[in-house]
Amino acid sequence: MRTRAQAIKILPLLFVLISCGGDPVTAPLNFDLAVLTISEGLNYEYGYVPVGEIVEHTFTVTNVGKILASDLRSDFHITAFQYYGGSYPGFGGTCSTELYPEESCSIVIAFSPIHTSVYTAPIQIVYHNGAQEVITARPVLRGTAIGP
Repeated sequence: MRTRAQAIKILPLLFVLISCGGDPVTAPLNFDLAVLTISEGLNYEYGYVPVGEIVEHTFTVTNVGKILASDLRSDFHITAFQYYGGSYPGFGGTCSTELYPEESCSIVIAFSPIHTSVYTAPIQIVYHNGAQEVITARPVLRGTAIGP
């Protein structure tokens, strides 16, 4: 059974996990690891974009944990979403392969649809949290491609 003080320490993490799409059943219930959050909440909407156009957005990645997040990397498998310029962290992005506790960096993701459709994909950054490799899964990106 947890003491009141232990429960109070857990509540902020549960809030971060729920608001960032983490799974509180499998996620560690403390901040003794690296924990990455990405700005924009659960979803980010690019809106309506003509086929062939490019719209980019800068997201902030923050390590809210207590230790270094290492081996950061990412790739999209849906052609409509990609790092602006073609590779992580995107043109103008500042993230590298490490992120220290309480520090932030940026990634720039472009939406460039190739045919009319609705596209969705989560931002997935793979990193080592100090105990194991984990993957972020939020926010979910959404964009609607319209005719030119």
